[in-house]
Amino acid sequence: MKPRKVTDKIFKYIFLDEIIVILGARQVGKTTLLKILIKKLIENGIHENDIFYFDLEDIFILEMFNKGPEEVFKYINSKSLNKENKKYIFIDEVQYLKNPSNFLKLSYDHYKEKFKIICTGSSSLEIRKKFQDSMAGRFFSFQLFGLDFEEFLWFKEIKIDLNSTLNEYTNQELIKIFEEYLIFGQYPKIALIENEEIKKHYLLEIIDTYLRKDIREVANFRDILKFNEVMRILSDHSGLLNLNELSNTLRISRKTLEKIIFILENTYIINLVYPFYRNIRSELSKMPKIYFEDTGLKNLLSNQTFLKKIQGEIFENGIYLLLKKKFGKNNIKYWRTKDKKEIDFIVMMENKIFGFEAKKIFTGKIPNTFKYFCKYYPNAKLKIISLFINEKNQNAIYPWGINKFKNNKN
Repeated sequence: MKPRKVTDKIFKYIFLDEIIVILGARQVGKTTLLKILIKKLIENGIHENDIFYFDLEDIFILEMFNKGPEEVFKYINSKSLNKENKKYIFIDEVQYLKNPSNFLKLSYDHYKEKFKIICTGSSSLEIRKKFQDSMAGRFFSFQLFGLDFEEFLWFKEIKIDLNSTLNEYTNQELIKIFEEYLIFGQYPKIALIENEEIKKHYLLEIIDTYLRKDIREVANFRDILKFNEVMRILSDHSGLLNLNELSNTLRISRKTLEKIIFILENTYIINLVYPFYRNIRSELSKMPKIYFEDTGLKNLLSNQTFLKKIQGEIFENGIYLLLKKKFGKNNIKYWRTKDKKEIDFIVMMENKIFGFEAKKIFTGKIPNTFKYFCKYYPNAKLKIISLFINEKNQNAIYPWGINKFKNNKN
């Protein structure tokens, strides 16, 4: 069980009464994270007989849970050797419950002194919209995403400290590793598989399971062929997401297309990034840009195989994922004017503006767009993120330089 950065953050809340909800895509490592948390509980003095794990993909277990928390806690008490001790209940894939928010609300309101619940979900469709009201003040939620680049190195057992000062030779070594990271994606298990054919098979299984379970069963979307077609077209898409143009191309209604995109975003397949603006008329655009949550998935859907040469779209998508994990999804925007001047990513942190342009190869010439942007935002700090740069160029950083980016110094 490889470490994840979010583990210690979650564990700080493990001894509080509130329910812990861990959300993330299928196969992103939620079950493994639960097992790591269980191990840490035991290391902190909780007896293993006071810890219970339930997988709601098991039909028998799901049936019992759907009867309500009282039935579940009767079952737990029947297996408890020391009924006075607080019990820690780990529930995997809570979205399969008929009414997950009602189950968790009743559990918290009536049993929080006796039972601590930690649960995972692969879809925020059933969780976010219902939790806002009924679960207010009763839970803490955490997001688990694919591996960031530092975690990828941990999984590959490559001992390079990204927070240290790296010389030219280390950076050249990291370029090859980063290319692998983007080509095959960020799923933890993919990082541990060496055979390319097995990687491909594994990702295809993830897609198949996602379509069968999350889309048909959870989202209740029956036209799987149409859904799959939209997902594939989006994987090959670059630039602004023009819904009218896309619905005409696919010959489906805009309403249906909006529903599919909503499902994709809320089941951790895609991310929508919206424009940054400050009331300047020349700044455009309400249309979002689209990025996939996993570059390997995008690569496979778009090309039906793993292209070995990183395309600009894949590189930009990978940079988005690193920025999102560093700064948070809600802090990432893009900037674009009516005459198509554009900066890939704008980050707002503590009233400071940072701009990042993703260029796989950087020639050393500062884009005119940077100069134009700084006319309106003179205090903005702008950087090129590239794989191929002059080591002495202060305007560019490698992708792994994001890891030690500090907004008060850069």
